[in-house]
Amino acid sequence: MTYGQGGPLFIPMGYKADQTTKIIAHTEADAGTALTGGDATSVYALKFGEPFLAGFYLRDINVEDVGKLEDGVTMRDNIDWYPGIYHTHPRAMARLVGIVAA
Repeated sequence: MTYGQGGPLFIPMGYKADQTTKIIAHTEADAGTALTGGDATSVYALKFGEPFLAGFYLRDINVEDVGKLEDGVTMRDNIDWYPGIYHTHPRAMARLVGIVAA
């Protein structure tokens, strides 16, 4: 969902692997302190692109096929890849705290 024509894209963070715990929950205090039993939440805004927030990697991805495990069914691969994220612009990220649903 975007806000206006060509505007920002709103992406809900979703749930952790257990499918019951929200990644960004409604449990912050109004001041933005995490996990304090409050009923507020935060909104995070990021501007992607080379001069703002971008990714890098130290080496090309390397995949090694190790083969089957001892059970004879499960296959195993080793993947070596070292990615990261960097930001250089002071306005690449922002956080709005203290949002409470009416």
